[in-house]
Amino acid sequence: MATVLENLNLEEGKSDALRNALACISEASTADGGPRYSARICRALGSIIVCRIYAKPIMELSYLLVCASARDGQY
Repeated sequence: MATVLENLNLEEGKSDALRNALACISEASTADGGPRYSARICRALGSIIVCRIYAKPIMELSYLLVCASARDGQY
């Protein structure tokens, strides 16, 4: 029952533009015609965006960019 309510809450939080963007991602396919991203990945992405729990991934990305910037040109 909790999963059903969670899914309803997630759907309520999506705008039409976000629904369309997530649909494009879920419909993306590989060269051989198989799905590029699993249903689990698509669901997690939607949850991260709708619930605004992206602070940790953004912080990790920021650290990665700082490290890459510091190493720029130094191999």
